[in-house]
Amino acid sequence: MTSVQTRWAISACWIAAAVIAFVAIDASSSRSWLYLFTVAFVPPIVLFGLWHDEQSQTVAEVMHGGRS
Repeated sequence: MTSVQTRWAISACWIAAAVIAFVAIDASSSRSWLYLFTVAFVPPIVLFGLWHDEQSQTVAEVMHGGRS
């Protein structure tokens, strides 16, 4: 799997696990919905923000016009 597919798979599994846990504890209040949203979506958002696709350019690549 590529890193993009891996991120999507991890995120989907995390969201599914959060929804299953939400249903298993039979939570239905508005506060519970807020908790579900936070627990299900914040970690994948952080994952996508911190997991970079490419390595940074080296000094030589910057100076000599390597990767764009």
